[in-house]
Order: sequence, then structure tokens, then C-alpha cells
Amino acid sequence: MIYGLRQDEDFTARWTAGPIQRNETEALANLLESEGARKFSQDAAAQMTSKALNALSEAQAEGEASNALNDLANRLLNRDV
Repeated sequence: MIYGLRQDEDFTARWTAGPIQRNETEALANLLESEGARKFSQDAAAQMTSKALNALSEAQAEGEASNALNDLANRLLNRDV
């Protein structure tokens, strides 16, 4: 939502107009996506995951726990939402 508010487009206009009704949530979610929020979030997650995996690699972590962290990070990043 913060991303959407910073864009100062349709999402911001509706958000600032007053309380959001339950029947508006899907339309607001679609507005966020059309204004780029999903791509922004996915790109940010990919960048942070890459940094975390690089830090794990630099720590020369080995073994089952290291492999599990790598697998988990990649599954979370690449899941369908």
C-alpha cells in the first residue's frame, strides 16, 4: 500500500477519499497491480534474497542447514502468488 500511495495515482485518490469498504478490496488490489506494486515488490524481494544468499555464501556455510536455507529462499521467491 505504501508503494501505491507514493505513486499518487488512482489508488491514492481512493485511499484518501475515506474508509475502504469490503466490496472495494479487489478493485483496490487491481489498482495496486496496475500501478506496478506487484512488480516493485517482486523485484525488491529478488534483490534482498540475492543479498541474503550472497551473505550465506560468503559465510561459507555448509551442510544441511545451509542447503535448507538456500532451498527455502528460492522456493519463497519463485512461488506463485
